[in-house]
Amino acid sequence: MSAESIDFPNTATTEIDPYAGIRPTFGKLALDFGFWDYYYPGGKCFNMPAFCVAAGATPLPNGNLIKQNESFYEGYGKAVYTATDNFNFGGSVWGTPSVLNSGASGIYYTASAMLTAPATWLPNGIGVYVSADLGWWQIGTTDAFYGVPAFPGGLPYKSYANWDAGVAFTWKVLTLDLRYYQSNLSKGDCNAFTSDQTATGIATTPINPFPLPGSTWCGAAFIAKLSIATTISAIK
Repeated sequence: MSAESIDFPNTATTEIDPYAGIRPTFGKLALDFGFWDYYYPGGKCFNMPAFCVAAGATPLPNGNLIKQNESFYEGYGKAVYTATDNFNFGGSVWGTPSVLNSGASGIYYTASAMLTAPATWLPNGIGVYVSADLGWWQIGTTDAFYGVPAFPGGLPYKSYANWDAGVAFTWKVLTLDLRYYQSNLSKGDCNAFTSDQTATGIATTPINPFPLPGSTWCGAAFIAKLSIATTISAIK
């Protein structure tokens, strides 16, 4: 189980993720099969009163709609093949019947590769590796909650590709990852998919009709992340 602080359009501030799985290995091939549940308590409904229990309910100030409950679950399968001590590659498939409880089914396919520098390249136990991922979101149609005049029964979300590439430095239990992310989803279609509460301007698409705003959440981003990976027994 894990927990994170979030800032969702429906005002939910916490994510709780119970998960379980198995990881069989066959020589150089490592498999991983499992299940994740994404629980987001504390949300509020933003739509017209017909869709929200609260009297006088309205959309978000920028016109976006969002459900009170965005919790959902998904299953996955992963495979990683370690070709050499310094190179591995793999792929995974993730699937859910309702992405963010939108009613739209989603299947996410990824391919990845990682190249690790020889241990002699850097001093004092410092390691370095470069890695890249390529993904494809195949997404279905939402329920009527997110409907717009052209699609009153629900939005046919735009399927899209995304990728990232970066370099990471390791030392003992620490990892510093420097990574660039990008997708081919337009600002308008990103807004329709995310209901971004910070979206601004006007970005008209068939599923994000005028005068709805555009979101930068799916655009280019550079992220630096410092993480610690250890076990309870290691810190006793």
